[in-house]
Amino acid sequence: LSGVAAAVGMPVAAFGGGLVSGVAVYLLAYRGGIDSYRLVLVGLGINGLAVSLTTWLLTLGDVTSAAQALTWMTGSLNGKDWPLVTPMAFAAAALLAGAIASGRWLLLTSLGEDTAVGLGTRVGTVRVTALTLAVLLASVGTVVAGPLVFVALASPQIARILTGSAVPPVAVSALTGAVFVLLADTVAANALPVALPVGVATAVVGAPYLIYLILRYQRRLT
Repeated sequence: LSGVAAAVGMPVAAFGGGLVSGVAVYLLAYRGGIDSYRLVLVGLGINGLAVSLTTWLLTLGDVTSAAQALTWMTGSLNGKDWPLVTPMAFAAAALLAGAIASGRWLLLTSLGEDTAVGLGTRVGTVRVTALTLAVLLASVGTVVAGPLVFVALASPQIARILTGSAVPPVAVSALTGAVFVLLADTVAANALPVALPVGVATAVVGAPYLIYLILRYQRRLT
């Protein structure tokens, strides 16, 4: 795709694919409630399926298109122009405003489902709204920079340490994620003689943390 088709088609495909994947993860992870560790593990499974499908599609394309797609799939901030960034920035601002507005209800759900319901919170509605906003925000970022792995996983945990809160504010988590990506891009571009895609740097940081989460989840089961 090129021109108008690419400018319109990529965001639409990202939003559509993100929503389908988000619904699949939620339905598969729901077992009378949502456990964060189970949600992560199911998400990894869906991600593996999506990667396999994408790899198969790459084999059907020409060499040039496949090379461009692989660069985007690794995650990169290079060569992004304002016609792409500007509309995505407005979309991200609107979605982030909605996420910040729902922060109070998310804080109540962290107290436990029974407590949240007792305080008048519609837990199911809050969760679906939060997941929808999260998926759409992730889709916006993916359109611009590609699928930067582990950013959404690591950033809230870093924000938790910085704020000393079990549930850091959404705005702080978002700002932490932005700074994390910028630092990762700086390191990836300057640490070695050959510049690396920013997605490589985020993976180096995020992969060990993911292993830690899996081990912690296994200990909980035993």
